[in-house]
Parts: sequence; C-alpha cells; structure tokens
Amino acid sequence: MDSSGQFFDDSCVTLRHFICYDGKDQSYVFINMAKTWRDAQRYCRQYHTELVSVRNKNENLQIQKLIPAGDKVFIGLFRDAYMWSDNSKSSFRNWHPNQPDGSGDCVMQLLKEHNLWDDDQCSNPKPFFCYSIMKKRQIIKMVVKSDQNVNDPGMNMAILEKVKQKLEEMGMPNDTNLEWKQSSEGIFRPLMR
Repeated sequence: MDSSGQFFDDSCVTLRHFICYDGKDQSYVFINMAKTWRDAQRYCRQYHTELVSVRNKNENLQIQKLIPAGDKVFIGLFRDAYMWSDNSKSSFRNWHPNQPDGSGDCVMQLLKEHNLWDDDQCSNPKPFFCYSIMKKRQIIKMVVKSDQNVNDPGMNMAILEKVKQKLEEMGMPNDTNLEWKQSSEGIFRPLMR
C-alpha cells in the first residue's frame, strides 16, 4: 500500500516498512524497519497480532494516514497458490525465511527448525501427520409415558425428532445423528452420535 492509499503487488522478498494490527488495543502500528513480507508477518505475530488487513474504506483511510509520504508498506494481503488438501480457507502461513523458493509444489514442516515450513518435491518421501476427527457417542435413557406403541416406526421417528429438537435448544450441534438402539432387555432407546 502506498501513501495515497493505493494497493499494488510487489515481490515478497523486497525490503519494506510495514503496518501491524495490535488486537490488544485495537490499533494500527507503523513499523519503521525494512523487512521482507514474511519477516514482517513474523514480526507482527510476535510483537502485535498480525500484518494489517484492510476490510473497508474507513480502515484504508486510517492506515493511509500512517504511511509517510512517498513510502510504500507491506500489508497483510498476499497471493498464495498453496491450498489446504481439505479445501479449508486458512490464511495462516509459517514459512522458513526465504521460503517458499519454488523448489517444489508440496509443503513440509521442519520439525528441528522451530516448526517452520519449506516447499519440496511432492515425490520426496517424508513422514506425515493425519487429522483425526474425534467422535463423541452418548446414550440417553428416557422414559416415555404413552398409551401408544412406542415401538411403532412412526412413533419412534416422532420421539426422536422431539428429543433432537430439545437437545438442539440446549446447544447440541444440528448435524448430530440420533437413532434408536435396542437394549438387551428388548427396549428401544435413542442413541446420539
């Protein structure tokens, strides 16, 4: 961003001043040190919160006032072709200095070097981490007082729907699966997954 409030693209390894956002006192902080974009990001994350994001015209004007006339500074916007394999939209990056350097299309984590990232050939064998989703299973026991047959499939569905509605009102996620489980005594009970 320049002192007139205009955005432009530049190499991430150019040395520039930069502006951090400090979430503690909700302010923008001009840093009068020349750093690469990645080093500026690392500095902001260490001493403030993050490189500044410009989300509207008012923020653009506030940030513009901090930029010395004729100067250009790094802000938090960047173009990054790397995507997470699960298609999540995280902008977090933790690159080793001067990385990525174009040496590969896949990203590895350097565990011996402060867990920083490096790009590498996807064909190079490496150990890896998998993401595991914890599933919670809970059994709910309840007593249904009714003159109707609670083992009737239509009645089962109506009861499950009412139980699900009550649990959602109490904060249960609406994508929770409820089903009936038959106990050893032959009694059907709702099962929450």
